[in-house]
Amino acid sequence: IKLLVFIVLLNHYIACGWYWIGRNNFGGHVLCWVPEAFDDHDGGTWYRYTTSLHWSLTQFTPASMEVTPTNPIERTYSVCVLLFALVTFSSFVSIITGSVTQLQTIHSRKLHNQMLLRRYLSERRISAELVLRVCHFVQRQQKHMGGMERLRTKEDRVEALKMLPPSIIADIRFQAYGPTMLVHPVFYFLHAISEACVKQVCSKAVTEVSLSLSQELFAGCSEVTQMVYMMEGTVSYSFATSVTQPVFEGRIEKDQWACEAALWCKKLEIRAPFVAMRCCDILLLSASEFKKIGTRYPDVFMGLACYSERYIQSINEPDSEAGHNHWRFVGGNGYDTVRDLAHLAFNSDIQTGRSSGRRVSKGPSGRMSQVVPSLSGSSDDY
Repeated sequence: IKLLVFIVLLNHYIACGWYWIGRNNFGGHVLCWVPEAFDDHDGGTWYRYTTSLHWSLTQFTPASMEVTPTNPIERTYSVCVLLFALVTFSSFVSIITGSVTQLQTIHSRKLHNQMLLRRYLSERRISAELVLRVCHFVQRQQKHMGGMERLRTKEDRVEALKMLPPSIIADIRFQAYGPTMLVHPVFYFLHAISEACVKQVCSKAVTEVSLSLSQELFAGCSEVTQMVYMMEGTVSYSFATSVTQPVFEGRIEKDQWACEAALWCKKLEIRAPFVAMRCCDILLLSASEFKKIGTRYPDVFMGLACYSERYIQSINEPDSEAGHNHWRFVGGNGYDTVRDLAHLAFNSDIQTGRSSGRRVSKGPSGRMSQVVPSLSGSSDDY
């Protein structure tokens, strides 16, 4: 559509120029096309404009027109327009052909995938009810795949990044993931004490994933070994503690996090998956890699150990309301509680000058996820 509008506007200006040349008799010594094509009472302004536009369009397409140049100036203008149209129209046709071919390729791939899916389900004698569920979900995913194009470009899709040395890649990842990580008070204080530690975490322990609508992060009743940071989008979490209890539901939105207990406990299990409510960009922090990196930096290790102990004590505090004892493991404590725990754990290190000369005056800004999760987890120390 944009190309078509461009061609129409371009021909409008060419037609206006063609009519202007035709009306200018250059002192009355040159024959022009306008007096030859129109009588004094022949048509009106609209007819003259459409005739000029018609002539302009014939220069871009293999079409004929009764209006022709009648003097050297009009002939020169016509030749220039023809040369310009030769390049412009060829490019226009090439772009249209490429777009149609791409659409046909996408459509044929879609049909091929649907055929393979039906064959797979048929050969394994999957029930009709489950087949309908699968087909319905696949159709919904294909319908909303366009929204995935608006998400962040992933590192593995950029071939040029593979040519960069590891040091530059580490700097890129630190600047790309650091602002999201530093929303959490622990990483805010870690950055104040040792920027190199946080840079290593961003480079070695963080992966970025995207979810389309209704896609799931983690499987239900499974062990989780990664902390979740929301960069864009929203995911929901819901489960029922028992048959008689209502279903707990919650959401994790941008700049919120969950599954922090995976960093400090030996085992963390969830009873339901996180489901994307719209297209999402998510950072996953590996617990095992994070622990390895933490042990390499003595100036932050004691602070991490202190925070781990305080964090586990806080999430093990009983709650009278059903389900809230579980949600602390997956959703964690509120932001204010996490900030206070981090301040108590790391403030002594900062006060003693281990912060590489930087001073922390205020805590970071951010929000803790208000998810009500389901989990059975072990509260063993980091």
